[in-house]
Amino acid sequence: MVARSIFLLRLTKPGYATTTFLFGPISGTVNLTREEAVPPGMVPVPDDESDLGYPLNEAPVVKLDDFLIDRYEVTNEEYQKFVDAGGYREQKYWKQPFVREGRTLPWEESIALFRDSTGRPGPATWEVGAFPKGQEKHPVAGVSWFEAAAYAEFAGKSLPTAYHWTLAAQ
Repeated sequence: MVARSIFLLRLTKPGYATTTFLFGPISGTVNLTREEAVPPGMVPVPDDESDLGYPLNEAPVVKLDDFLIDRYEVTNEEYQKFVDAGGYREQKYWKQPFVREGRTLPWEESIALFRDSTGRPGPATWEVGAFPKGQEKHPVAGVSWFEAAAYAEFAGKSLPTAYHWTLAAQ
């Protein structure tokens, strides 16, 4: 069975990034983003209201401005650059406070918690500071929210909120 009121819409115009989204009844205006304003590997998401839906439909609806989001997950190969560049030694990437049992931990104590299976700095699923062979293009796995936030800082990006994810998924 195919839903009668949901559509996949792809908007294209020379000089502008293609915008694709799901929508129900047509309403409002969609502002396209100039191609040069969209870095490689990212897609624009037009401004709109976002809610969290079931089971979080009690959360407020929020209005989001236009934003960019990565088209694909961060790969092992990309995350390896963060590790190799000293991402686990550079406090400047770790902007979020580490709180355990109501106590904010010092950075040195916190960063020691993020180790691979051999005790080296890195994602929990890695070994000897590297991802499994042959998985360069696989999404990085075994990272905490703190590690993801530090990587985003390293890459000059930020993590999307649940509202951003919900809107981008549409």
